[in-house]
Amino acid sequence: MAGSRVSCGLECCNVYEINDSLQESSKAGYDFLSIPLAHPRFTREHVDGKAKNRPGAFTRSDLLLSSSEWNSLIVGRLSAGPILSLESSNNSLRQNSEDTVTQELTFAAHLGLPAIMFTLTTDRFG
Repeated sequence: MAGSRVSCGLECCNVYEINDSLQESSKAGYDFLSIPLAHPRFTREHVDGKAKNRPGAFTRSDLLLSSSEWNSLIVGRLSAGPILSLESSNNSLRQNSEDTVTQELTFAAHLGLPAIMFTLTTDRFG
């Protein structure tokens, strides 16, 4: 189609300064960034474990960007790897994973993100 434009984003493993990363990616021609919703070092244990009562935030402040920037320039990514085991036979690990996904999706909704990405750990669609 003539005049159509495809939006292209940059997936970042980790972002130290979100405003700097947005500026650099824009200069490079990208339209948005895909970033992790939660900081990988902020382990959250909702059911039991050492980090269950850890005070403080699990991610960056929602005040770093305006609401229009969050909902047009950022695509969030859910935690991955050993943090999430949604199909674990261990009830505590599975429940913690479910609570983590709920927490991150709630934060994404709060930010008004246009999309969320996540990685499947099983091959159900292949």
